[in-house]
Amino acid sequence: TVEMSRGCPNECEFCISHRFHSNYICRRIEDVINEVKSLQSKIVFFLDPNLIGDKEHAKAFFTELAKLNKWWVGCASLDVVDDPELLSLMAKSGCRGLLIGFESVRQETLESAHKTKNIGKRYADVIDILHDHGILVQACFVFGFDTDDTSVFEEAAEYIVNAKFDLPQISI
Repeated sequence: TVEMSRGCPNECEFCISHRFHSNYICRRIEDVINEVKSLQSKIVFFLDPNLIGDKEHAKAFFTELAKLNKWWVGCASLDVVDDPELLSLMAKSGCRGLLIGFESVRQETLESAHKTKNIGKRYADVIDILHDHGILVQACFVFGFDTDDTSVFEEAAEYIVNAKFDLPQISI
């Protein structure tokens, strides 16, 4: 396991990441690359809450990481698909899977939780884009928002199956 950054620039209502680290900070690329080089494993697990919180830093990091011929998994925000260059660099650098907070299939819930990166996105399209880059998706969903009622369970289950998420993670 490795950390490239701490915190997250997004301030989603329910998330604790920005409460622990009020600023998004990145390690020096050279330091992280040296740490990854020292690992005997072919696979690296990045523990960062959001590897792409600083997109320019992430692009420079993934460019260097690609030279190491490693596979990796980590966490990123949904807006990773909005930057084709960044997504391509991630795939070339060995990204094989991302944990992404989708949180809810309901727009009013996303709005109430300040999950701004997800508002207006069609999740099935996001999954297709990531799959086209060879990236599997662990999709996090949360139930129990103030906007939820019991109908959210069946609605979300149907959406999760139809959108072809690789691994749904459900939290309350």
